[in-house]
Amino acid sequence: MSQTEVSQSAPEVTLDPDHGFVDEAPDVQIQESQEQRERLVPVSEAKKYRKRDQAAEKILEDFKVELAQKNQTLQEQQQTMADMQRQRLIDELLVDSDAIDLETTRLLTEMALSEMAEPDVEQAVAQLRKRKPFLFRSTARATALSPKAENNQTTLARSMEHAAAEAHSSGNRMALLRYLRLRRRS
Repeated sequence: MSQTEVSQSAPEVTLDPDHGFVDEAPDVQIQESQEQRERLVPVSEAKKYRKRDQAAEKILEDFKVELAQKNQTLQEQQQTMADMQRQRLIDELLVDSDAIDLETTRLLTEMALSEMAEPDVEQAVAQLRKRKPFLFRSTARATALSPKAENNQTTLARSMEHAAAEAHSSGNRMALLRYLRLRRRS
């Protein structure tokens, strides 16, 4: 090896007046200290970042709570809608079955549905009609071909028109109730 090669490969030694000899070049020390300063964040900025992080976490937590409340409200409303649809279906089936007292038969049907493993409204109404036939009008009706059916229908229509006119002209509650009963019967 020649002297030029050795001097190029050896680290540069400098003289520091306060501390004596230094093995490393001053440029390397300056670069390392700048990198350390760049990595370090001043305390005031760190506090700002921490406060901002805490505020964002609080907002996120508030949104999560609000979302949970909205989901719960949504589920309650969906349950209410399902209950109302079931009640409407029960009412329709009870009216079709000629229930005399709609409220009583509805309550009994809902009790029967709550006892069923798989709720079936039609089956519950049919069972109620079999167990308690006095809550329903009799099923024996005049057929369309019999002369009584035509006569009954025209008589009922006339009496309903008369009751409607009387209820309208007098404003009497009894007349109105009579008309509503006739209308329900038709």
